[in-house]
Amino acid sequence: MKMVVSDEAALKAMFQHKGASGKLPCMLCRNVVLRRYAPDDMAAPLVLHTCTDESRFLQHDLPSLLNLVRHLEARSTVLNKGQMSELETALGFNRAPLGVLSSETVLDHMDPTKALLYDWMHCYVVGGLFQLEVNLLMGVLAEAKVKMSDLDTFFQQFQWPKSLESKGAGAKKVFEHKKKAKDDEWKSSASEALSAFPVLRAWLDDFRKRPGISEKVQGSIRSCLALCRDLLLLCSTDNGARYANDLRMAIVRHLNLFQQAHGLHRFIPKAHLVLHLATMLERHGQLVSCFVHERRHKELKRFANELDNFQAGAEKHIMREMILCHIDDMSNMDVINEVGLIDAKPATADVIAHVRATLGLGGARPMQVSGKAYFRPNRAAHTGDVVVVAEPESIAEVAYHVAFDNYLLTCVLFYEEVMTENCFRVRRDRVGFIRTRDIKAACIFSEKDGICRVAPQMFEAD
Repeated sequence: MKMVVSDEAALKAMFQHKGASGKLPCMLCRNVVLRRYAPDDMAAPLVLHTCTDESRFLQHDLPSLLNLVRHLEARSTVLNKGQMSELETALGFNRAPLGVLSSETVLDHMDPTKALLYDWMHCYVVGGLFQLEVNLLMGVLAEAKVKMSDLDTFFQQFQWPKSLESKGAGAKKVFEHKKKAKDDEWKSSASEALSAFPVLRAWLDDFRKRPGISEKVQGSIRSCLALCRDLLLLCSTDNGARYANDLRMAIVRHLNLFQQAHGLHRFIPKAHLVLHLATMLERHGQLVSCFVHERRHKELKRFANELDNFQAGAEKHIMREMILCHIDDMSNMDVINEVGLIDAKPATADVIAHVRATLGLGGARPMQVSGKAYFRPNRAAHTGDVVVVAEPESIAEVAYHVAFDNYLLTCVLFYEEVMTENCFRVRRDRVGFIRTRDIKAACIFSEKDGICRVAPQMFEAD
């Protein structure tokens, strides 16, 4: 078994690690102490969980984990229940004689210290660092008498790619009617957070340039901008390991800026866990997250909610139903949607005439047309989307897609660059055809008075 990825609750259940309820909050580190438990006379090699220097972490290997398990088992024979509980808290693990770490059979096939992969989704966008960062930012802005309605108005101006309309609809409303009070916590789903952060970043980039912004507000903005990057998405691709050093530097920079802006007391245990992500990326080649696992929860609940009681065999029955449904789903779907038209139809006479006139084609040939197409596997562009084009390098609006012979082309309206960064003049008279595969990404954008503003995002290079 090469990889185990899960949220913190599953890690606790699987490996009986205590997480943030223990003095050692990281399953991999044997010298990282949770700040609230640290003794006044703490000495090296112990370090606080607020430390951002990865070189100071003493990490477990399989022998050291096994020694810890044996020590807990041995001490259980001489300590009472209260003393044993204190020892478990101190070491960060519960005694579990029937657990995974006590099973030679399991450990013959898996080394937890190498297989473990912290789920970046739960670390950042499920009650994680992103939500914490935004809540702290909103508190600082509220103190500076900044109205959240200004931020909400900014969000309302933007449009998301049509393939992300459902997620964009949620992201558009994340700051709607949000007033940051002491007892009012800002929340979002994981998908809303991913969809919202490019627009939040654009607003912060504008706001920080206003005159008279205090250093406290500027510090909070610097921290938030350092967090709002696209590296985690790039690291989740097949060749994500090439971004490992960039990810390592970006995480350390953000956490240092966070501490400067908000103090050590705001540094949650998840902030330590993310310091391992770059090393895990190097080991596994990409960062796998639990987005799909979370979406499957509703399938499990569909069966489990129908049971009035859990008798012997109930869990096995539920898993059997889940597996059957999963097999059925997989047999009726394309896991990879290859580059090509979506819902293609025969081209109308007008489209054929336009293509032939623009490209100078002679002779009759059958053509297929659609308002939707995959420009990369599972990445679609629709009519009306604003896209980044590789060749010629430009920003353009999609008109339609057409396929004939062995060609897949997209008719686009090329926008014109203006002096303002990430802004382009909308032009509907500069029409041309590009290869659909030369679309790099579909953009989040706003349009006002003939100017299109793109919320900048990183995307995977060819």
